[in-house]
Amino acid sequence: MVRYPPAGWGDRLLTRVERLTALLVLLHDRKRTAETLSDELGVARRTVLRDVQSLTAMGVPVIALSGPNGGYEIPRDATLAPLHLTWREALLLTLAVEGLAKMSDTPFRADRASLVAKLRSIMPESQRDRVAAILDRVELEVPARPQRTPLLEPLLQLAGGWAEIEYDGERRVVRIDRLFADRGLWYVDTIGNGKSRRFRADRITAAVPCPPPERIEEPLPYDDPSHPLVRVRLSPKGVRRAQSDPNLGPHLPENGELAFRCPPDELEWYARYFAGFGEDALVEAPRELIQRILENAKRIESQYAFEGSELAPRASGS
Repeated sequence: MVRYPPAGWGDRLLTRVERLTALLVLLHDRKRTAETLSDELGVARRTVLRDVQSLTAMGVPVIALSGPNGGYEIPRDATLAPLHLTWREALLLTLAVEGLAKMSDTPFRADRASLVAKLRSIMPESQRDRVAAILDRVELEVPARPQRTPLLEPLLQLAGGWAEIEYDGERRVVRIDRLFADRGLWYVDTIGNGKSRRFRADRITAAVPCPPPERIEEPLPYDDPSHPLVRVRLSPKGVRRAQSDPNLGPHLPENGELAFRCPPDELEWYARYFAGFGEDALVEAPRELIQRILENAKRIESQYAFEGSELAPRASGS
């Protein structure tokens, strides 16, 4: 879904030219009501109505529909004049494309290169210089990873359908729900055998389309009431660390008291995760999660147990 103003513009108000351009894009994207446009553009409803009239006066085929499902739209088959990018829009596009280029593998590599070339060609020289000056000081940080993902584009084409994949030497039939990048690595979210699984895309060595199984069992929601309730108390230092976590961070309460449900087969992952916080995380429930943390701690203690006065870890298998 198209959204205006683009992320990163802050509270800056759009100029009238920018607003009319935004209206063209939004109404060509899908039908919208005056109230929705007012909210998206950050202007009064009467301003939206005046802008719609201005577009109509310029010959833009804006269709007004009345009734409960009414609104304004521009037909998808309508041909619009080429849109000119502001330097801010050009900056956002270039920043996003260059950030993607830092991944060890990216989909549509050739298309990405042509997009950057087109962006530079349509920008006036003064605009190119302004964007280049900012890009010298602003970038999207993506960790360099040696792992390659040769099946990235085939996996992208399989998204939304069923596939037989080979992961760490094991074949599985799964429905590929989505692909996403996180800290320099690509991941694949799948559903199969009634479970949701996440795989590292670089570890998938084969992926071919296949028919869906005769019986498709959808997994329970992540926070299903039947799943164990996890309760964790974080110290202020633990809160700061958890805030950088893309999954926990957005849902982290200020007091650091976490409470959420998760599938039973993910308790081992959380045991290792919260154990890594050391004294900055106190797991209060469920008992099974606490037990897993204690068992892992005992194994680590055994690994580093000293014999007599020797200041060296015990050799493996001794």
